[in-house]
Amino acid sequence: MRLTTLEIILRAIPEGFLYILGFYTYTKTKININRYIISSILGGGLIGIMRGLPISYGIHTILLMISLTAVGVLINKINIIKSIQAGILVFASMFICEAINLLLIFSIFTKEMEHIFADPKLKIIYGIPSLVILGSFLGIYYRRLSKRKELQSV
Repeated sequence: MRLTTLEIILRAIPEGFLYILGFYTYTKTKININRYIISSILGGGLIGIMRGLPISYGIHTILLMISLTAVGVLINKINIIKSIQAGILVFASMFICEAINLLLIFSIFTKEMEHIFADPKLKIIYGIPSLVILGSFLGIYYRRLSKRKELQSV
């Protein structure tokens, strides 16, 4: 799975921002903007590197979960147990959002799927809805936690 620069910029880095937002949201931790930006860019880079490795999809997912959990602990100062739990929830949330997106794509574009996944630009465009779904969910949930004053500072 070779990633293009465009895929790293338009898919991996936004995913990094969403995964780290998920860590903050699921651990009910108030966002430290400097740590958030640094860890999100690092997370996006890790996503790009891991997906570019010649390993199977499940293995790279586990390595990403471990790496992003470490980022949550080391950079964002999130408790390790909470960070592990949040990592599992973030990845599960992303899988659900991608499944919803794929169901929509399969129901609309049944004959063109091989073409869509073969073209990096089309793959980015058709992958955007899953990022939007996840971002919307996390944003609404984080805002709700913030309004209820349930967020804790690290």
